[in-house]
Amino acid sequence: MKKGKKQAAAHCLPQVIGSTVMGERGQMVVPKEIRECYNLKSGDKLFVLGHGTGPIILMPASQMHDFMDHINKNIESMLKMQ
Repeated sequence: MKKGKKQAAAHCLPQVIGSTVMGERGQMVVPKEIRECYNLKSGDKLFVLGHGTGPIILMPASQMHDFMDHINKNIESMLKMQ
């Protein structure tokens, strides 16, 4: 793991951890269990990803580069198989 990057604890990965409600001004509170699992602190930036009417994903900005690299490698691998 690169310096300054945050990593989720293994026990936090494949589960629903909590829920939240959007307030009148569009604000949400990230549940404590999620903040702890992903080591999120006040002031951390989160990317908001969505596609059509599908899911909305919050991703810590510190993880976005590695996530995009992973996606790109998978796409390249799949294209080579064709």
